[in-house]
Amino acid sequence: MEDSEDSLFSLHKRLALAGFEVKIAMNGAEGVDWAKTLLPDLIVMDLRLPGLDGWEATRRLKGQPETKHIPIVVVTQIRQRKAAEGVCCWL
Repeated sequence: MEDSEDSLFSLHKRLALAGFEVKIAMNGAEGVDWAKTLLPDLIVMDLRLPGLDGWEATRRLKGQPETKHIPIVVVTQIRQRKAAEGVCCWL
């Protein structure tokens, strides 16, 4: 889940070149809905998303039985890295 077009293009290109199938959500609400439907192997999450931010999207994903097992990697420019329950790593 990423809302910056520059970051999104770079991340999508790198993951696709590495052989991953990439689905994009531009905001947290869309990402939470898609995750419940698509059940991805991994979620890459920005914390600064419009509307439902990445913090709340992560809380909701980890609070739902069908999505709580999905690893979440946070990619953000936020310097303060407070603990987010269920986040497997920070980039």
